[in-house]
Amino acid sequence: MKNLIINICLICFIICTALQLFSCNTNEKDKNEESDTIKRITGDETSVDIESNPILSLFKKTSELPFTIDSTYFSKLTESEDFVRLRTKEVKVLTTSFNKYEKFSNIEWNLKSFFELDSMKEAGTYEEYKNIIDIGMTMYSDAYAIEKFKLGPNTFALIWIISYSTMDACPYASGDIVFLSIFQSETITDCIQIGENMSSGDPPSSMSKTLTSSINDNLIIQFSFIEIYEEEDYETMELINEKNTDNFSAKIKEGIVIFEK
Repeated sequence: MKNLIINICLICFIICTALQLFSCNTNEKDKNEESDTIKRITGDETSVDIESNPILSLFKKTSELPFTIDSTYFSKLTESEDFVRLRTKEVKVLTTSFNKYEKFSNIEWNLKSFFELDSMKEAGTYEEYKNIIDIGMTMYSDAYAIEKFKLGPNTFALIWIISYSTMDACPYASGDIVFLSIFQSETITDCIQIGENMSSGDPPSSMSKTLTSSINDNLIIQFSFIEIYEEEDYETMELINEKNTDNFSAKIKEGIVIFEK
């Protein structure tokens, strides 16, 4: 198990180093474009009708409460091809007010990987990056707008994902991370992780992580977290399992997600 943890840390270091080497340095241009995009999407300058707002138009499917993310939901994500692909500008707007809760994964790392790879695609250097990456390095990271549903007057829940995977060799890692961004009165007021389906491994060790959730009509969010480590004992050849579980809840109030302590 220690070997798996060490390998995962090594993977993160290699990926971050490689992404920095191949990312496009367009800081000032990106800052200006991001600022213009936020003004256009969130309506900082003028009042925009919520139904025709550009960020909402990316979420084609409209659902209703209660809302559930479980194993079936993740299966449907892999089956559908109707989702709108999100680029860096849109994801930065959706994460304007990101709420990092201690029980969640290292979301900052996943967002950074997405931004770096997306900038390569924009700059035309992504194919070059894929040609030189090594085992354990992220090969794919894409974001998609999934669906939206109403939470109240002028308030929408926007569901989107980041789907990623490393090079198809050991050590490996892949997963889908589901986000909830709250759009209220023409701005993003909060953003949290509400789901994850992840697996990684470097035989004879492996790890899986699942975060499921449900939102009821009273805007209470119930979370269920499961993390499983597996490792084969070199001497006995027996499979050693370690399972960690947790359940916690939060409430959406006035456009903000408040976690129970």
